[in-house]
Amino acid sequence: MTDCIIRKSIFLNADRQTVWAYLTDPDKLAIWFHAQKTPLAEGQPMKMFSADTGDLLMWSDVIVGREPEYLEYTFIIKPLGYAVSTVDVPLQRLQAAHS
Repeated sequence: MTDCIIRKSIFLNADRQTVWAYLTDPDKLAIWFHAQKTPLAEGQPMKMFSADTGDLLMWSDVIVGREPEYLEYTFIIKPLGYAVSTVDVPLQRLQAAHS
């Protein structure tokens, strides 16, 4: 299989601390992604569960967690034939445009 890189930029009207919370806090993460029983933190295992069935969907480790600027983790996805992916999330503060 060929390696595939997907890049996506998302601009949010929120401060980095708020975005960080939605990426790492189990309750906030479950709102938009999958449930995690513990906060995502560097060097810690990541296990995400289906909200519908409670089945384990994804697992691996958080490689880097520098609050509130950078999060990186790899994960294995059971429903996709145990494919391994890496996600890195740089949180950058954009300067306001001057008119």
